[in-house]
Amino acid sequence: MDFSVNKLHTFEEKMKSMFLTVLNEAKISSLSELNEPVLMKLNKSSLVNSIISLANVFEENHSMCKSAAEKIDELKSEQIELQKKLLKLQNDQMDSVKTTVKSELSDGLKSWSDVVKKNTTQVHDSFLKTTKKSVKQVIEKVNDEERRSNNLMIFGLPELDGEDIGAKVDEVYHSMRVRV
Repeated sequence: MDFSVNKLHTFEEKMKSMFLTVLNEAKISSLSELNEPVLMKLNKSSLVNSIISLANVFEENHSMCKSAAEKIDELKSEQIELQKKLLKLQNDQMDSVKTTVKSELSDGLKSWSDVVKKNTTQVHDSFLKTTKKSVKQVIEKVNDEERRSNNLMIFGLPELDGEDIGAKVDEVYHSMRVRV
């Protein structure tokens, strides 16, 4: 007997049908109510027929379970073989990649070192120019900030025409006790 999910469902339906027949004949609603006194009240011929039918279903179910176990073993074996093939293909691919990488690296390293030798001077000069420019910009920025921190604005100080503003500012600084 070949195993299939459809056959499994068919056997399940047969078993349900058989149990429902026994429940109907015993005039009970569930298997939990089934006991010896209930079965003793049944007609012997219907009880014998039900037992024979159940035995046949159990025998078919047993055959189907054996078939299912064989199918599972077969599928496991196929899965193992497929995994072995996959591992072999992966190893072959890795070997191929290793060979390609070794070949490319040996060629590439020679040419790369040549490029590095040729471009070292150009890169060094460019780096120095960029670094000098960056340092100069940072120093200018710091100097600007320092000059701005020394600025003082005076509001409300009367100013006359022809008056020496420098002397007046020195006088304000002196009154604040700031040395110029």
